[in-house]
Amino acid sequence: MKKQNKKIIEGSEKGNQKNVITPRPKVLPAPQTKQYKLVESEEKWGIGDKDKEQAFDTVSVGEDIVDLIFGQHPHSRQDNRIYARTKSGEIYDFDGHRLPFKIEIELYNYIKCSHLSGDEIRKGGTARLFLNGQQIFEDFCRSYESGYKKIDRFVEDMELNWSWYPKDTKSYIGRVVGYREQLCKISRFIIDQACMILETLDGKPFKKFLWEDNEDYEKELEIKVNITDPSITWYPKQ
Repeated sequence: MKKQNKKIIEGSEKGNQKNVITPRPKVLPAPQTKQYKLVESEEKWGIGDKDKEQAFDTVSVGEDIVDLIFGQHPHSRQDNRIYARTKSGEIYDFDGHRLPFKIEIELYNYIKCSHLSGDEIRKGGTARLFLNGQQIFEDFCRSYESGYKKIDRFVEDMELNWSWYPKDTKSYIGRVVGYREQLCKISRFIIDQACMILETLDGKPFKKFLWEDNEDYEKELEIKVNITDPSITWYPKQ
């Protein structure tokens, strides 16, 4: 008979049966995940030559202007990879305001003169929006609430559609756009009112709009519009 190749552990016996214990299988340790050590920003972002990294935007910090650049690794649990680079080359984690706004709402009373309904003192107001100390929007309002709502809608539209405003308005001078089904071009901006001046491509007056009567039609060479005007087609087919 062949001998059974089993490891016998001495123990109690019951009849002819013996207590046989097989060795436990080896338990492998759990895989170790890489633990990133918290280090200074300069070592953590690992983008290469920091001086040659191209900035995607700038922002004001006090009286200084710093570049915003992307790093390879985030510096926070929110996966924030934005860093700030000063003119001297220092690198900082950035979790600041990209657009530091200031809102100003001024309320006043004025006299409305009318030969039909009579004169009346009415509510008035002006809502203004500033970015980095520069006024970029102004509109009439009758209450604090209505003024704030107008500014809030403008900021939302600007962040979604006009991220270039007001920093890069120069590159938009001469751009061809559509206004109420007519091709025209941007001749200049009025930044403190968030408006721009449009003129025709051929230098002739704008054509009469469909809703205009002959008596109301004015042969205008330029038209002032708000940059958020829904009648503007920013990418018209030419």
